[in-house]
Amino acid sequence: MKLQGENGMAFTLEIAGYRTPGIVDRFWEANWLIVSCRIEHPRGGWSFSEPSLATFELEQLARWFDGVAQGNPDPKAGYFSESHLTFLYAPPPVSAIEVRFAFEAAPPWLIDRNLRLDGAVLSFPLAFNEPRACAHYLRDQLARFPQRGEPG
Repeated sequence: MKLQGENGMAFTLEIAGYRTPGIVDRFWEANWLIVSCRIEHPRGGWSFSEPSLATFELEQLARWFDGVAQGNPDPKAGYFSESHLTFLYAPPPVSAIEVRFAFEAAPPWLIDRNLRLDGAVLSFPLAFNEPRACAHYLRDQLARFPQRGEPG
């Protein structure tokens, strides 16, 4: 999935696989996904690869992008168990997808620990992006990495 911003800014998210591919019977452990992200930014790019989303959160994010496409995403759906990657919606007149990168996902220029906790929010205008395509990509990834086990 790729989001485009102004001034060459871009965000790419890929699902690298299950965090623990051999565990299928413990719900939480079985469903953590390694998310690999690359960010291009005028101040310098960075990347990270972390267990950032569970399979059911990936579906939640796809539904969030569906809501963005309709102009009314669930404001709570862009928050996940791991808080280093958060998706926010800026309504009109801005109309943008905002992504917060904190903790281990924070940009390298945020050196101070407190600044890394707060993170950086980057804006990706809807004029440059297609939320339905993002939702479709995420569901394709969910088909590759389906939910395993039953919640206990």
